[in-house]
Amino acid sequence: MLPNELKRRKRANSPFDIPYIGEIPHPLNTLQWIFSIFDFNEPDEGPDKYGLYNGLICTAEQADYLFFISWLSCLSASYGLVRGYYNVAAAPIGVWLTSMMYWHNPTDSWRRILDISYVTSGTLYTSYHAIGAEKMVGYFTFAGIGCFLYWGGWYCHRNGSTWGGTFCQCGVHICAFLANVWLYSGRIY
Repeated sequence: MLPNELKRRKRANSPFDIPYIGEIPHPLNTLQWIFSIFDFNEPDEGPDKYGLYNGLICTAEQADYLFFISWLSCLSASYGLVRGYYNVAAAPIGVWLTSMMYWHNPTDSWRRILDISYVTSGTLYTSYHAIGAEKMVGYFTFAGIGCFLYWGGWYCHRNGSTWGGTFCQCGVHICAFLANVWLYSGRIY
């Protein structure tokens, strides 16, 4: 199809059309379209002038999703302990504890700073030990996808898609779980 024909083409108004800005799909609109199919619409009442939902950084329902997905850190830590990797299993144990403490009541407080700081330092510590490990490539692949999802969650949240941010954050926890289990299933030197 020639570029001029592409520009003149009209899109039908079907519920299955992905929203477009011009001819390029806009990622945020695409996420909102997907969430509308599964009835994950944005909250009726938006955030207050400080960007908070009754004092929380997200709605209570979204915080519950993140609270429960944080239990994956406990599972990966347990697997690391069973495999005898006590030093690197300390990272997901701490991530689990700080995530439980933060997502129980996600306000913009010292608990958020502690959670982000511990997750960052735990990721750096585990990544240092993953260098040269038997399953290094898989670990860094999952960790890289998790870092990309963290950025995507930040982007969605900053642009008004709190559900997009929530699901990206859930993806971060899932990728961290997979990265740790993948790393622990091989030899760490």
